[in-house]
Amino acid sequence: MNWDSQTIAVLETKGGNQRIVSVGTTATRALMSYLRIRGHSSPWLFSSLDGRRLTTNALKLSLKRSFETAGVAFKGIHAFRRASGIEYLRQGGQAEDLRVLMGWRSPEMIRRYVT
Repeated sequence: MNWDSQTIAVLETKGGNQRIVSVGTTATRALMSYLRIRGHSSPWLFSSLDGRRLTTNALKLSLKRSFETAGVAFKGIHAFRRASGIEYLRQGGQAEDLRVLMGWRSPEMIRRYVT
């Protein structure tokens, strides 16, 4: 996490690449709060209780619990990502900005993913 530029380095994407993701001020503040109360240090922004990086399954379970706490049905990580993209566009976000935020190389992914 680069606090000054409000960006996160994603070291391993689905395609095996690395990329930089921008986060807003609200998310940056939430991450700072999370790290203060987490109770341990780790090189990973999101880590297990013993400081190791989260597995895909651990992330899925964490999201599922958060959804249940909020009283919302969890339909999987893919559905969560798709819904966030759709909502981004509904709120007036630009398609090209969404492509960059989601890490898609082709504009075709916007049509395939969020329509």
